[in-house]
Amino acid sequence: MGYCNMRSLFTFFIASVLLQTITFAQKVDTVSVLKDLKGIYSNLEYNTIAFNDLKNKWVVSDPDLVRELFNRFVVNKAIRVNGKNVNMQFILDRTQEIFDGSVIVNLRKRYYDNQIEYFAFVSLNKKDSLYNKPLFDIVDDGFYLRSIIGDRLYEKLQKQTYFFSNVTKDEFNSKTGYYFDINLNLLNPEIMFWSTTSNAKNKYLVSVFGQWGSDAIYYPGWTFKQYFGGLQLTYYKELQPYSREYSYKLGLGTGINTSVPYTSSLPKKPFFKSGDNVFIKLSAASFSFVSDKLKNVYFDFEGMYSMNEYQKHDFGINKKTGFYSVRNFVSIKIKAINLFNIADLGMFETYFGFSFNDISKYQINPTQYKIINLEKFNDKFVNFGIGESKTGGLIQHKLQVITGYNPTDAFGYYGVKFSIKISGIIGLDVRYYNSFGFDDIKYPWRKDSYLVFSPIIRINY
Repeated sequence: MGYCNMRSLFTFFIASVLLQTITFAQKVDTVSVLKDLKGIYSNLEYNTIAFNDLKNKWVVSDPDLVRELFNRFVVNKAIRVNGKNVNMQFILDRTQEIFDGSVIVNLRKRYYDNQIEYFAFVSLNKKDSLYNKPLFDIVDDGFYLRSIIGDRLYEKLQKQTYFFSNVTKDEFNSKTGYYFDINLNLLNPEIMFWSTTSNAKNKYLVSVFGQWGSDAIYYPGWTFKQYFGGLQLTYYKELQPYSREYSYKLGLGTGINTSVPYTSSLPKKPFFKSGDNVFIKLSAASFSFVSDKLKNVYFDFEGMYSMNEYQKHDFGINKKTGFYSVRNFVSIKIKAINLFNIADLGMFETYFGFSFNDISKYQINPTQYKIINLEKFNDKFVNFGIGESKTGGLIQHKLQVITGYNPTDAFGYYGVKFSIKISGIIGLDVRYYNSFGFDDIKYPWRKDSYLVFSPIIRINY
C-alpha cells in the first residue's frame, strides 16, 4: 500500500511538470506527452509479467456489484477506448448489456502484494470470456482504479467479500528431480543411484532397472518366466521439467528365472529359460537432429538374444518333459509424445512398430545329456497404440490403448495400459490384454488374455 502511494505521488509530480509544460508550450503533441507519461508511470513498478499465470485471478459475476462498478465508471467519465472518451451511444449500448446481465469483471492482483493490477469489463456472451477482448480500455493500476470506484468498493474487491469465481492457476510441487530417484513398480522398477553433468546444463543418470516379461511381444512375467534386470544410462541434453523428455535412454542386462505366482493362469505348455541371454533396450529422440519440431518423436528398440543352450542338468528335471522357450525377440517402435492437449486431460501420444520373436519347442529326456530341440516357431506382430499422459500436477496418469496383429497367422491382441500417481509418490499400474483369432491348440504356449497390476511407490528429488 505504501509503495503504491509513493509511486503515485511521484507520478503526479511528474505529471504536473509535464502538464505545465503543455500549458506554456506551443504546438505540443498532447497524445505523445500522455504516452510518455504512461511509460514513465509503468516503469516505476517492478515488472512481474513472467508470473502472470501464477497471480491471483478471479471473475466477478454478481450482477449488483457489476452494475455498481460500471456506474462509477460512468459518473467519473472513466470509460475510454484507445485512451479516448466515448460518446453517449457507446455508453448506452454497454448499459443495455449490463441490464441484460451479460457483463462480468475480470480482475488480477499483483504478484508481490494485494493491489489490483488488472480490471476489465468483459461480455459474458462471448466464448471463453476470460480471455476475450474487454468492452473498453482496461485499468492496469490500482491507485487509478481506486480513484474511479472509491475506497469502499476497491477494498471490497480486494477482500473478495462477494460472489466470485476463482480462476487462479494452482501449482503443485511435483516436478521431476534429478538427484535421487527410487521408482518401486514391480512391473518396471528403477533405482537411480548416480548422476553427473559435464556442462551444468545436461545430466547423466545411472540406474538399476527391472522389467517383468515384455509387453512388446505380449508376454507378461508369469508366462515369460523371466525378470530382466541390468544397468541403464539416461542422458538429458538440457534438463526438462518432466522425466519423459530425455535425449536418450540405454539399458543393458539379462533375464533371470522367476517363479510362477499364478499357476492357474499359465498356458497349456510352460515357458522355460533355455540359455544365457543379453537384454538391451534403447529409446532416443533421434529425430531431433533433423528438426527441433521433431524433438518429441522417439525411436524405441527392445531385444533379447540367447547366447547358448542349457544342458539337462541346468533344469533340475529328471523325467521326460516338454516345454517352450523364447530364444530371441526384437521390438522396434516410432513413438511421438506431447503432440497436443486433449481437453486438459493430458497430452496425446501415439506409436507404431513391429516385433518379432522366435520360439523353440524342447524336450528333456533323462537318457540324454542334451535337451532336444524338436521344432521352431516365430511370432510377428505389427503394433499400434494411442494414448494420453499427464506428467505434472497433483494427479499424474498415463493411458494407452494398444493393439498387435500377426499378419501371418491372422490373430492378435488388444488391450489397455493405465497408471496413476498422486503427486508422483504413490499410485497403481494396471495392464490388460485380450486376444482375437486365438487358438490355444495351435499356440499352446500362449494365453488368450492377460491381466497384471502393481502398486507404485516413488521417492524423487
